[in-house]
Amino acid sequence: MENLEKKWYADKVNKWMQDNHGISLMEFCTLMKYPERELEILSVKRDKESMMALYRKYKSLFDESQANELCKKRKGKNRTWTEYFQSVIAGWAMEDMLSLWLTKNGFEVGKSGVDRCRKLLVSSITNAPDIIIGKSGHNKRKVELVFESEDYISKYGYIEKRLRSLWDAHKAGSVFLFIDISCNKYVIIDFALENIKLHLRHHKKWDKDVHRYNLEENGKIPRQISMLIDELDAVCLSDMNGGTPLFEEVEDKDSPPTEFGLGGKKHAVPEIEEKATLAKAEDSGQRKETEDKVSEEKNDMTEGEVPMILEQDGRRVPMVDEEPVYDCDFV
Repeated sequence: MENLEKKWYADKVNKWMQDNHGISLMEFCTLMKYPERELEILSVKRDKESMMALYRKYKSLFDESQANELCKKRKGKNRTWTEYFQSVIAGWAMEDMLSLWLTKNGFEVGKSGVDRCRKLLVSSITNAPDIIIGKSGHNKRKVELVFESEDYISKYGYIEKRLRSLWDAHKAGSVFLFIDISCNKYVIIDFALENIKLHLRHHKKWDKDVHRYNLEENGKIPRQISMLIDELDAVCLSDMNGGTPLFEEVEDKDSPPTEFGLGGKKHAVPEIEEKATLAKAEDSGQRKETEDKVSEEKNDMTEGEVPMILEQDGRRVPMVDEEPVYDCDFV
């Protein structure tokens, strides 16, 4: 049976939306035309009878998805599949509300994640960026979004993420946007332009290796959300042809040996890796084949390209965002 006393992430998002916008999480998701199944999961009563009825109805989704793997110990307590799925849906709502606000302020915004259709998926989670933003005639940037609700960045002064999350953002030259709704503050990490220093450590509670990004060490100060539009403006208008930033990993000595063991290494951004790969291929007479492979792996959104979504029957169709159905100011 669900722990009714614990405050779920979906509950915190619901309170934030009501306090800041006068709309509930369920009302917003309904306005955004989320699928019927997802709305049913979001609104289910947290009693044993209701939960079991929902489980029987969507048994294949619950049994085959990554919820079974991801609902592990969190702060000493198990996270149930209901909490996990509701957290995912609440995260979509925050992404959509932010996207509406950015669109209202002159940004071009396209959804980019595998769950852009707002359907809970059985397939594996990827580190694809959540959205792609840009300004007409300027850079389009891939943005990975993280929403927190514990005043984490102010209390602890660092961000911790699983290894592949920040590493893949580095390889893709993405922008990492961390927003804490409990204090309405944010931090932006631009992996294409900034020198990044991360601490590689083993997280005892999660029992996995993580990257820790110390804000002060990287010259970051959490800013009020009201400043976000101006900073994203600068991100989109920035010169992408400057010097090559470094990606440095330092293995913490007080942490057990990590799986990857990359302590102290410095890595150049993807362009350097790409040049080295092509040079090696040229020596072996395979440059053309390697160029094609590198081009596919980059998978950048070029000017005028329309993002595609994968339908359940395997078809790839253009993703066309509908007109906003909710007038959002976010702050």
